[in-house]
Amino acid sequence: MSCFKLPLNLLIIIAVLLSNCGFQPALKKNVTSFPEMGQFEVSVTGGRASFFLEELISQRLGLNNGATKYQLNAELDVSERDEAVPNAGGINRKLLQGEMTYVIWSAAATEIIADGIVSGSASYSGGGGNVASEAARLDAEKRMLTQIADRLYSQLIVTANGWT
Repeated sequence: MSCFKLPLNLLIIIAVLLSNCGFQPALKKNVTSFPEMGQFEVSVTGGRASFFLEELISQRLGLNNGATKYQLNAELDVSERDEAVPNAGGINRKLLQGEMTYVIWSAAATEIIADGIVSGSASYSGGGGNVASEAARLDAEKRMLTQIADRLYSQLIVTANGWT
């Protein structure tokens, strides 16, 4: 049983108000991507993790089909810090934080279409030996980069209608 129930009348009023305010979903019905899909050339700098992030972004924006309309240039900065210290003084948890600064140019590189900063984070256990710690770190890095790619994609969907 739900502890949050809205009366039917209130739901109808909310639906009517939303339909009259000009609200439109970012992705239309039966559309799985935004209209600029496959028109991006993606370049991410910033170390080993940037290669994986570039691949994730390309998956979300579609592989370039030869009709490059936009150039996405991004720089990734990843930092790591201790998150939890047990009573014995050893560090068990670590936090990876990533921040990507991006600029989207027109294909002719004459004007900036969009720019911004996207961030993500993930933590992992630093105990359990070298191999286990490194495997946990790589998994956390992939989760963090996936967050960044998903957040970028969401921002682009929302702003793409205003692009020229």
